[in-house]
Amino acid sequence: MELEGIAPRYPLAEMAHQSFQRIVVVKTEDDSSFCCPISTYGGEGCVEKALLPEIHGIIYDIKHEPPTPLAREEKLVPPVGAVMYGEHTLPQACRLNYFKGFWIQHNIPVMFTGKIPTDQMEMVKSAVRLFVLQDTEGKTTRPSLDEDPSTSPRTDAIFDDPDTTSQGEKDGESSKSRHTGH
Repeated sequence: MELEGIAPRYPLAEMAHQSFQRIVVVKTEDDSSFCCPISTYGGEGCVEKALLPEIHGIIYDIKHEPPTPLAREEKLVPPVGAVMYGEHTLPQACRLNYFKGFWIQHNIPVMFTGKIPTDQMEMVKSAVRLFVLQDTEGKTTRPSLDEDPSTSPRTDAIFDDPDTTSQGEKDGESSKSRHTGH
């Protein structure tokens, strides 16, 4: 957009950015879902010193064996297998960040590329419960790795009672979620 003789400082094309984020849907509610991000960290897993391997885990396509953890990844959460749809796959460096969970509104278009089987999903939920805690002020905090998780307050409000969750939601899918069909 130009204003009478004033050239724009940044062309709109340079300002626009679009990308895709792989996520695992941990819990679905009416208008939003709690998700954990998947990243390859530039194809290098969690080897960068600024990353904490102990809050990450390998996520892999169950058509293949789980990748071997890289150097400096000896404290990873156990690997989680995913059933990928169609031609979709997961690079070997994919890491699931259990601590960096976030809510995503259902008006955001998504594309389902796979699902996590029920037994594996229970492991994901347990890991999220371990790392996503709230202190008395309601701030999200990370527990000490030496702390007994059974003595810490949890954000159980983000998880369904396993007896009342439908099978589709247990498998990481929900009829309430949007699908763009790409």
